[in-house]
Amino acid sequence: MNWNLSLQIVHFSKLASRKSNLEKLIPKVLNANWVTEDVATNSDFSFTSTKEPFGVSKRLIGMDLGVNSRSLSRSRRKAQFEGWGLFLASYFDSRKESLVAGNLFDSPPVKRSIKENLLQHIECLEQIAASKKDFGLVLEDDAIPSNSTFEEMNSFLANHAPKARFALFCGSGAGLTRTISDRDIMPYGIYETRGYYTRTAVATIYSKDVAVNLVNLFKSSPLPDWMPIDYLVQVGLRKLRYKSFWQDPPWFIQGSESGEYQSSLR
Repeated sequence: MNWNLSLQIVHFSKLASRKSNLEKLIPKVLNANWVTEDVATNSDFSFTSTKEPFGVSKRLIGMDLGVNSRSLSRSRRKAQFEGWGLFLASYFDSRKESLVAGNLFDSPPVKRSIKENLLQHIECLEQIAASKKDFGLVLEDDAIPSNSTFEEMNSFLANHAPKARFALFCGSGAGLTRTISDRDIMPYGIYETRGYYTRTAVATIYSKDVAVNLVNLFKSSPLPDWMPIDYLVQVGLRKLRYKSFWQDPPWFIQGSESGEYQSSLR
């Protein structure tokens, strides 16, 4: 079986059982690269407290995060419409600004393990950018594939996936699922989410050009010290004007959310 896919796995080295469990479920032909917290020690990325990373306004960041939050209880189309309403109103009434940006005004720096996790993900993106494959899959070590995941994924990448500007969030997480305004546009329950929205970072497929341009963007200025990786990728997708795709049911379940694993980082 030929795979047009590189595989990178974000792994905290103390969680050895997660590695051994996941290794049993991955086709050996994929030759997974396990990226541990050691990459953070040698990282040359710097961090900043700015609330407008890469020139993306905090109103837009807050609006995108708000759309995800509201789509837990209503359609994504309605959540997005409400977001734009709050966004525009915030320019005429300063009190509305906090409804759009929420706690972005005073978010403290994330704890060390979340910063390490972010740098591990960026290393994975760098590996995808350097690969000869058209696509890269980034997994976190608590990702649990379904029985047919890899067979379906290989078929999808070979026959259906766009070769460019493609970021597919194919893992569960945060309670975020398809809403009534989302529709299938590809096989295997894959659909566009009407914007730049991320689900979680537990399982994501990137086309190589998206990985290259995200890495270049993240290297262009200091990284925000208050953002986890899923927020950072969302800001990157907005800045680059790339579409975002989700999948339901997803190929990977997040073990930390399902209870299979403890949820907290070390």
